[in-house]
Amino acid sequence: MQKSFRDRAIVLRTYKLGEADRILVLLGEKTGQFRAVAKGIRRTSSKFGARLQSFNLVDVQCYRGRSELVTLTQAETISAYSSAIAQQYGAFTNAKLIVEGAQRITEGHELASPEQFALLHGALHALASGSRPPALIAASYLLRLSALEGWRPTLDACAHCETPGWHGHFSASAGGSLCDECPTEDAVRVNPGVLVLMDALLRADWPLAQAQPQQLWGEALDLSGASVQWQLEHRLKALPFASLEPNEK
Repeated sequence: MQKSFRDRAIVLRTYKLGEADRILVLLGEKTGQFRAVAKGIRRTSSKFGARLQSFNLVDVQCYRGRSELVTLTQAETISAYSSAIAQQYGAFTNAKLIVEGAQRITEGHELASPEQFALLHGALHALASGSRPPALIAASYLLRLSALEGWRPTLDACAHCETPGWHGHFSASAGGSLCDECPTEDAVRVNPGVLVLMDALLRADWPLAQAQPQQLWGEALDLSGASVQWQLEHRLKALPFASLEPNEK
């Protein structure tokens, strides 16, 4: 294994370490998820501080020593998404949900997933640009994340009996929508239009998704998050805080 490596990476999370350092959780395009120490980053004289904010896409060079943590030796900004995302509450809360999902999914993976990296990059770019509603970006990300992991929910048929149609129940444990004859104990009643919206988001059919009533957007995000949480067997802490922006409510 090479002691020094270079990669494009997205900053998922940061932690304080000592008086001046930080631990960074990054998702590398070629290296997958890894943790790096950025020494002196919290000093006012540090040239790395602004570059290594959560959500940013950076070009990093790191060194592997004896510790499980690598040491960051160089960082150059490719796309500084953090500033634009932080300016809008809806974009920020949904970005937190997205990077938490990415961190949980890629944690402990032995191999890197360029598809996961590209999906995360695309979601953060869309949030920073304001090109689409944040809640729909997050819901689409979670659904497509599930599909990449082999957890694609069934939306246009009953997940149990396979009766086609847009049904009125949804169960994360059953793997998607359920007809009136097959509800499980954890199934919740849904507006069938929510399933149409989720299917459009899963397929990245943005014209169809944005044509759906706005009152369905939050429900689609909640169901997408519930599906991922079931598969992960872990609660997404940012999910309750992910929010539509005021003008989208």
